[in-house]
Amino acid sequence: MDIILLVGIIIYLIITAYTGYAAIEKLKGNELSEEKRIQRYRFSFLWNVVSGGVVMLLIVMGPATLEETGFRP
Repeated sequence: MDIILLVGIIIYLIITAYTGYAAIEKLKGNELSEEKRIQRYRFSFLWNVVSGGVVMLLIVMGPATLEETGFRP
């Protein structure tokens, strides 16, 4: 189970790095309209929220508790 989780995390990081690189290459020399810029901000926000949710889910499902990972009241 741990190896599957590790492979999943590695694949996620590779996909994130590639899509970020592709987005930067696509934007070189282009001026974005306000509508496109807002669309990119929304996508970025959604991507970060979903990523954070997945991390929180993995923490809750794993052997570590929230207190052990630094989340304290």
